Amino acid sequence: MNYPNIDVPTDGKYWYWVSQNATTDDQWTVTLTSNNVDFNIYISFGESSNPNLFTHDIAIKGVPAGKNFVLNKRIIPGGAFTAAVQVEGYYAYGNQNLENLMNVVYSSN
Repeated sequence: MNYPNIDVPTDGKYWYWVSQNATTDDQWTVTLTSNNVDFNIYISFGESSNPNLFTHDIAIKGVPAGKNFVLNKRIIPGGAFTAAVQVEGYYAYGNQNLENLMNVVYSSN
């Protein structure tokens, strides 16, 4: 099965959501990458869940720019999830929004 690769341009603090509706039998990965700024990811189990800063099943904070963050069946054994991604694109000392590009790559085996 082919999934789209998605580029998400961001400017400043930015939120977007990613969901996967896989079954326990599917082999899949979702890779998130930020080219310029760190990001946080909040994950809730179930495709129709609604994770946020306060309500989530898993929180991973401070994923560094340039590093891949990979979700797969080992992390989400049930397969279906929704992830809220918070891009930390604001430089407080300079009072400046930072331009960024997030890349989301879906793949299945």
